[in-house]
Amino acid sequence: MVALLTPACIGFLFALVLPLAWVTALVLQPGLQSVFNFNETLQQWPTGCAVNQPFHGLLQARMWALFTGLWMETTMVIKTTRSFTRPASFGKSGAATSLVPLILGMFMGPLQPLAFEGIDAQCPDTARLIAYIVIAIGSNGIKLALRLHSSLIPAAVASPSPLSRSRALQAWLATSLVEILSLEVILCTAVELRSGPPFESHSTTCAAQGFKEFFFPRLRGFVYFEYAQLVITALWVHGCWQRQGGATARSSTGGIALTSLPPRGTLVHTTFPHYCFSFYSASLRREIIGVFFLRF
Repeated sequence: MVALLTPACIGFLFALVLPLAWVTALVLQPGLQSVFNFNETLQQWPTGCAVNQPFHGLLQARMWALFTGLWMETTMVIKTTRSFTRPASFGKSGAATSLVPLILGMFMGPLQPLAFEGIDAQCPDTARLIAYIVIAIGSNGIKLALRLHSSLIPAAVASPSPLSRSRALQAWLATSLVEILSLEVILCTAVELRSGPPFESHSTTCAAQGFKEFFFPRLRGFVYFEYAQLVITALWVHGCWQRQGGATARSSTGGIALTSLPPRGTLVHTTFPHYCFSFYSASLRREIIGVFFLRF
């Protein structure tokens, strides 16, 4: 508890809480808050901020993605701080949070025109929307199992063997790459739900009576999240290995071991690379800011 009162932690909390409060206030403004009703979004859009299509949907999607990311980051900071002295729990603390973009991305993305809005029977992209859902849910289910099953990635993290030899981690990376490539192909080969015009309500039969400008940014945004998850999880797993299996390997070869950690609440003198690889944030930009505020 004493560590939370240091200037470094207070500065980090301000850097986290202030943007969160500001973005929360923004997404509750008229024109952005009606995330499930596109007619209301267009009707409530402030006249002083009039924009052309597709910028209503683009701004709404990006603001809600930022809002979700900041809340994910806040949750992750709390969970990792509470489990930092327990390496096994620390290694699993980010897995459940990765489900939030999946659930929201599916409900606000391809599921909304299929299940809630109703798309035209002549839509040539119906099969692509279904394939998008199946690939995203299936791939994330496989990746979650690889991260949480005790004999897979957790075992590789606890082993002194190099991570490059882990079949579980190789499977996770291969699943991520296949998922990203498949989703990219689906979006690039779409007939109407691809990037670019037309955006007018009378021009499409797929995007819930023409609201393409609201759907495409969400479909594309989930793919961006998968790119970020690929990089962040790789750093996260490597950092966990540094604290567990890597510490054992260094100890057996005469290096510096990190097998003993002080009780929770005590200040720990660590290094910049160790912090970068060990502490997780949903935003790499704020990860760097968090490191900047700390003295080692």
